[in-house]
This record gives sequence, C-alpha cells and structure tokens, in this order.
Amino acid sequence: MKKSIIIISGIIFSMSLMAFSFINWNNPTPIQYGTSECSSKGLEEPIQEKVYSDFNYNLGPRFSPIKKSDLGNLKSVSDLLSKEEFESIVSYKSVSVIIIKNERQSNIREYGNTNELTEAQLNLIQSSDYSSHFAIRADYKIINKETGMEADTFVGPHFTVVPEKKAVYLSGKKVLLDYFKTNNKENTVNLDEKTIRPAKLYFTVTKKGTITNIRLDRPTGNTAIDNSMIELMRNAPGKWKPAENANGKKMDQELVISFNVGGC
Repeated sequence: MKKSIIIISGIIFSMSLMAFSFINWNNPTPIQYGTSECSSKGLEEPIQEKVYSDFNYNLGPRFSPIKKSDLGNLKSVSDLLSKEEFESIVSYKSVSVIIIKNERQSNIREYGNTNELTEAQLNLIQSSDYSSHFAIRADYKIINKETGMEADTFVGPHFTVVPEKKAVYLSGKKVLLDYFKTNNKENTVNLDEKTIRPAKLYFTVTKKGTITNIRLDRPTGNTAIDNSMIELMRNAPGKWKPAENANGKKMDQELVISFNVGGC
C-alpha cells in the first residue's frame, strides 16, 4: 500500500514539474542585469557630442564704455579699476596705457610704475577719439590669502570711448536681438560648437540715424551665418536715434553685435 502511494506521489510530482516548465516556456521572464542601485551606477551611458540649437546675441560698444568727457577726469589707475581690484594691490611693478587698433594691442604705449598716471599716459588717453579703444595693463603684487605671502599678478581692462549720449534703437535692444535670433534661426540650428567661432558684427549708426560700415571682425566658419548677419543688419527694420556729444551735437557711433554658439 505504501509502495503504491509513493509511486502515485512520484507521478503527480513529475506531472506538476512538467506543467510548470511548460508555463514558463510559453511565458519567459527576461533576465535583468545590473538592476540594483549599485550596479546601475557603474554603467556609463554612451558619450554623445554636444550639438547646439541657437545663438547668443548681444549689442553694445566693443569694450567697457567710457565717456569721452570723463577722460579728462582720470588721474590714476584706481579710477579705471573696480574697488575690489584696487584694494588687493600691495605695490605696483609697472603700468602701461596701450592703444588698441584692429582688435590688437598696438605699439602706441606709455609707461609708468605707480597708481598715479603720468602726464604722457594721461595725454595718450585724452587724445582718444570716439569709438577708439585703449587698455590699461597693471602688473602688481598682492597678498596671497592662503599663504600670506606676496604674489605677482596683473589686470588688463579694455575700454571703448563712447559719446555722452549713445545711439539707441528706438524699438528697444531686445527687439533688435530677437530680430536676428528669429531670422537667423534656420542657419543656426544643430551647430557643433567646435566648428563655429564667436564673431562680432561692427556697424556705425550715423548722425542721420542710418546704418553704414557693416563688417564682420572675422568669419565664424559658417558662410551662411556670416552672410545672413550682414544681410540682416543691412535690412534691419525700425529706426535709430543718433548719438550726441557733450554739446548735444549729433554724431556717428560704432556699435557691435556679438554672437556665438549657445544652448545647454
């Protein structure tokens, strides 16, 4: 009797095992690899090259603006530096006033070695005309906050001489930049940052409020973008209010639209 029970039980177990195998064969569960938190952290996603979908645009003078009427009030390097920069200086090694021409520092320079600008340096700065550029190169010593020791460093701010009242796009700066952004979008979609160089579009707002002397400082590496920027500037809608000097006389002013690859 016991033997019969054992045989029957064996048959039932075998049939159950076959049924379970059949069910799993028809409904396989995929094996999961690396699904734990620790495992997933160890897996790196494929590196994808960054592609950018838009450009950043900005409008203004080439460098930090300084009014021509303020040039006569300059006496020292500290007049041209931020408070933080000036307060960090322990002693000066050298101070140079440098005229900028064609986007480069020229050999037209005057030298000093104190905070007070020399007469020659002041004359050079004050002779600068509207829309011209100059730089201050100050080499000096500071106290290193970590070591407490003196360390050599320098500062080199660049300036553009601007009228007392700058030229103004009457519809607003944002409207002008949005005009470029919208109408140049077809040329600036899905650009690789490595193939495009930042560039600047120079133009002059005349005393009559018209636009002239449109030029790029250099090619971006994309002919379509270069041609588009020039053409869009030439055909920009809206009106400009001309710049004025200290006497209220209308005058020409050179401005720059900077543009470069943007996006996240």
